[in-house]
Amino acid sequence: MKKKQDTYVDRQEEARHSPPRRRSSTGGKQREEGGPARKAPLPFRLLAWASILIVFFGVGYVVAGFVMGWLDSGSKDLGGTVESRQEAAAMLEGDGQGTDRKRKKAYRIFPLGDSGLSPREVSVVPGIYENDLRHVLNELFEQLRVQSESLDPVRILHVFKTGDTLYIDLSSGFLSALSQLSRKRGQLFMTGLVRTVVDNFPPVRKVRILVNGKRVGDNAPLRLDVAWTLAPRS
Repeated sequence: MKKKQDTYVDRQEEARHSPPRRRSSTGGKQREEGGPARKAPLPFRLLAWASILIVFFGVGYVVAGFVMGWLDSGSKDLGGTVESRQEAAAMLEGDGQGTDRKRKKAYRIFPLGDSGLSPREVSVVPGIYENDLRHVLNELFEQLRVQSESLDPVRILHVFKTGDTLYIDLSSGFLSALSQLSRKRGQLFMTGLVRTVVDNFPPVRKVRILVNGKRVGDNAPLRLDVAWTLAPRS
């Protein structure tokens, strides 16, 4: 009995000398001093993160501005910038002309003139074979229309090649224009046509004319039901 009483007295002494427990400000469960710290409220944490992001964005903006300014000063030293719209337009126009000069190909054509064939050159930006051929032939047929004073346009409907023979399918305006010429000048036009094709578009050696997809009959101003070719040494 005495031992139990001594134990009770010791516990009272220990309780008397131990520090009092503190309650949390929220009135929740009690915790001892030195326990884990309570997190700050969510709004304060969000505000702290927002402040950090703003600082990072500000630093990134300043660094980017410095880098762009450095690159801009370097490009000015190389002469790669323009100061106005007029200078930009002039630069673009100059570049385009230089590119066209480098890319264009000159073809020597033999159109019909007032006193015979009038050789000259036309420049074409090289592309598809058929498109280049059409561009060159259009120059010849337009000159034929002018020389014949025909009102009907001469249109190229199709062009295709088989072996060394080129087939040119034309509108009926071709026969109208050809009929306005003398036989000699008509033959001269066909000679210029064949010469232009043979010289510029190998391996073509012969030219055949079709009108609206059909072979031309005997009633044509010239013999157009056969292939035209150059005479030796012509």
